[in-house]
Amino acid sequence: MPKELWGLNGMTPSKDQDEQTKKIVEHYKRAADDYDRDYDAPYWRKLYDKITWAFIEPYLPGKGEALDAGGGTGKWGIAMARRGLHVTLLDISEEMLSVAHAKVEREGLQELVTVRQGDIRRLDFPSNSFDFVLAEGDAVSYCGNAERAIAELSRVARPSSNVVVGVDSVYTLMIARLLEDLDFDAAIRFLTERTFEVRGAGFESRAFAPEELREMLEKNGLEVLKIVGKPVLLTIPNEKVNQILSDPKTAEKLLRLQMMFCDVPSVSGLGGHLQAVARKRHPPQTLR
Repeated sequence: MPKELWGLNGMTPSKDQDEQTKKIVEHYKRAADDYDRDYDAPYWRKLYDKITWAFIEPYLPGKGEALDAGGGTGKWGIAMARRGLHVTLLDISEEMLSVAHAKVEREGLQELVTVRQGDIRRLDFPSNSFDFVLAEGDAVSYCGNAERAIAELSRVARPSSNVVVGVDSVYTLMIARLLEDLDFDAAIRFLTERTFEVRGAGFESRAFAPEELREMLEKNGLEVLKIVGKPVLLTIPNEKVNQILSDPKTAEKLLRLQMMFCDVPSVSGLGGHLQAVARKRHPPQTLR
């Protein structure tokens, strides 16, 4: 992808990048070409992605500017552009953006999608720039400073606009690791520290419980409307789960069941990931 298409905040790896960022950039340099194919299994297409979009689409504005922060290869940015929104698709990986740019061109959406390279923790946009802000696919969990990222997402959203954020879920990850390794000390340590190394990637992720995610969003000027667990059944995308979901009727029934309670507060924390839907509050009025 030509660098002039990156926008004004185009960036190249530099000495001042922290280790987390360097590891993320290197991982997605290797993963970009196969990324979409890796996430094309029934678990993602028939369950996870449908839940994700079900809690994005109803909150989109009828028109305006949307930010897809950590947008990767453009799955959700392109979906929003198809709805007629002008989308800024931002990611830290040049290689992921190259894949996204090619997809945008294939769909003829160049007039609606701007591809830009940048850091979710330091967004190079004025405050109150966007009518909708999305950070899906764990960009907030991976970036190395989740609270800074959420503060930035809130800052660039216009008052009363919606902000949707997806993160790793601590309870499901703890259970999976406990069952896999039978290491109780490691499970307790994970619950305390909330961080883990993403297997095969080499960098750390920050996992959240629903109440922690809610607190961080509200601390940064966002009113939380929903926290969704996705999915809260069949949370591990293994071969058996993909086989179950390969039958269209079974997949439809399981999705319907998911949608009945994935946003119920007593259940959502057991989701494989968490997705928060929030609205930016109006700043308090200054008395004169």
